[in-house]
Amino acid sequence: MFGRKYTIDTVIRRAFHAGIQDLTTLADSYGADDYANLLRRDIAEIRKLQGVKWAKMNGGQRRLVMTLLTHAEQWEASLADSLHRTRGYARTAAESKRLAELFKHFRHSIFGKNGLEHFVENSITLTLTHRGLEYSDGRLYEPVRNV
Repeated sequence: MFGRKYTIDTVIRRAFHAGIQDLTTLADSYGADDYANLLRRDIAEIRKLQGVKWAKMNGGQRRLVMTLLTHAEQWEASLADSLHRTRGYARTAAESKRLAELFKHFRHSIFGKNGLEHFVENSITLTLTHRGLEYSDGRLYEPVRNV
């Protein structure tokens, strides 16, 4: 799928920079509240995992790896989205998109999909048109009314 075989240890190593960047930016956006402090503790714990092999990690450390992969995926996907139409950055955008897909692939293969991903997967898309809400096939959405 990705042109070469990656080990989980390689993927974790590749995710460190982007994941920590995303977590740090998120923590900074919250300032000094309790959630920001929780994120900063997670960042400190994640940094301690550098060089630790997956096979040697305990459950808590593996939970942190899931957090790392989630945030690395978010960082790289956002970078790809922001650069894909910027002249001179097509290669960087493509590499960021590839990394986001790699992190997501490993996160899903190890931890499965998260609740939000399951929710989105089981949802439908409605489009707002001049006729009202429509399904993707053009049928008009009729809300169920309790009588």
